Amino acid sequence: MLLNEETTSESQRRFSLIRVLLVDDHEVVRRGVRSLLAARTDFEVCGEAVDGQDGVEKAKLLKPDVVVMDVSMPRLNGFDATRSILNVLPDIGVLILSQHESPEIIKQAFLVGARGYVVKSSIADQLESAVEAVSRGNEFVACASNFASDVDPREVLQHSAALEHNLTEKELWQNQELLRAAFAQTHSFLAMLSIDGTILEANRSALEGTGFSRGEVVGRKLWEVWWRSLPEEQAIAKTSVESAARGLAVREECQYTLRDGTIRFADRTLNPVQTERGEVVMIVASGLDITEHRQLRSMLEDRVRVRTGELEVKNQELVRQADVVRELSARLLQIQDEERRRIARELHDSVGQMLAAVNMNLALANEEAQALSPTAAKALTETGNLLDQISSEIRTISHLLHPPLLDEVGLQSALEWYIEGFSDRSKIDVALELPDDFGRLPRNLEITLFRVVQECLTNIHRHSGSSTAAIRVARSQNEVRLEVRDAGKGIPAEMQTTVASGQLSGVGLRGMRERLHQMGGQLEVQSNGSGTQVVATLPIEIISAKQPAASAQGTA
Repeated sequence: MLLNEETTSESQRRFSLIRVLLVDDHEVVRRGVRSLLAARTDFEVCGEAVDGQDGVEKAKLLKPDVVVMDVSMPRLNGFDATRSILNVLPDIGVLILSQHESPEIIKQAFLVGARGYVVKSSIADQLESAVEAVSRGNEFVACASNFASDVDPREVLQHSAALEHNLTEKELWQNQELLRAAFAQTHSFLAMLSIDGTILEANRSALEGTGFSRGEVVGRKLWEVWWRSLPEEQAIAKTSVESAARGLAVREECQYTLRDGTIRFADRTLNPVQTERGEVVMIVASGLDITEHRQLRSMLEDRVRVRTGELEVKNQELVRQADVVRELSARLLQIQDEERRRIARELHDSVGQMLAAVNMNLALANEEAQALSPTAAKALTETGNLLDQISSEIRTISHLLHPPLLDEVGLQSALEWYIEGFSDRSKIDVALELPDDFGRLPRNLEITLFRVVQECLTNIHRHSGSSTAAIRVARSQNEVRLEVRDAGKGIPAEMQTTVASGQLSGVGLRGMRERLHQMGGQLEVQSNGSGTQVVATLPIEIISAKQPAASAQGTA
């Protein structure tokens, strides 16, 4: 039973709370208001907003009972924010806080729908009473020493209205004279029109600047004066006047004529003058002569056009030179591969064969080793060992220059052979994933993929510090994809932007990208602190039925 009573008491307390949203762009003001409201247990600050727009959004979300609103704020002032909130949530009470205590400001506050107005210098004494009154739907005004805290808002509105109507005839006459002087002395061409386009008045610039007299202009249609010899411009002017008469502002560039027939250019604007009910009662036409501006713009456009043409010619030359460089690079790579193949063949067919002959001669000498002195026999044995090492090194160099397996049985066997030797030499564990039915590729593709793998593993050994590497090769009907990954320290951060932009700094990376580019392929490099991945993709050429997939010629 006690629990039910406590729950009921808590619900009643929450129901009786006055939830307040604070809207002010100054943290110190919000903090002070929050402290004052905290003295009352029936007040709860449910949220804070830092400007008018923020206040509108949080009022819609929180639906407070009272919004305490500042006036001068960025993005949206307090009056506009009040209007926006009450359009959506008309039952919310808005209390305006302001440093101003003029009747006109107070009037505007109540005109936009606020229920209360408190001058900030009176916050300490009047805030609690103001919030309570506004939450109950009552109106409240609290000003400083010049105004009583119980000022009736209706009296404020009536007093402000009276002030508005207390302008003397002299003041009205002075205002009219000021308007006439501004109209007459404005540098722009100005004309006041009826809604059918009849010219009611034109200023001095519009008359003297075009050579017309007032009698030649007033009473005529707008398009009958400055556009009388330009039929197309007349039609445009009529349409623009009709749009302005419907309440639409129109701005456009146009041609116009002076009284002597000279054609010039103007920036023309037609602005409707409307009553509070939205009825268009007059049109204000204005114009600025832009003939010289257009001439300068035309000259600039011509210069830009000429310069653009020059740049296009230079760009075409650069493209042509880039194509030449690319062709030379491709030819250089081709010559390099051919030279590697030739040197590998020479090492195999010439040096290798001579070493084999020496080895056979040593074998004959070994048969007579018992006839030699111990020292000579030992030297003969060491010579045989050195000869075996030289033969192995020559064979390794020959195969690295151009592996014979690549021509004889294809990429798969060549990669398996190369990876096995690389692992033995570098002590890096390399895993190869390649389908058994991978098949053959065109010879140039197989050479390119082999060289990319060769360069990647060399970079891993020299730079990554990784003890493992993984190679994956896959093919589809139209593409072959090669991935090489390591678990090393990755590429330094300062170099990754250069790598990502294609401006590769390393000779090896540039060589890989150039090889792939020549074959229509792409190279991607991704790296972080846990390793680097290189991905190469190549389109598979359509091979004629009469052409083998790869040359069967080897280096036997």
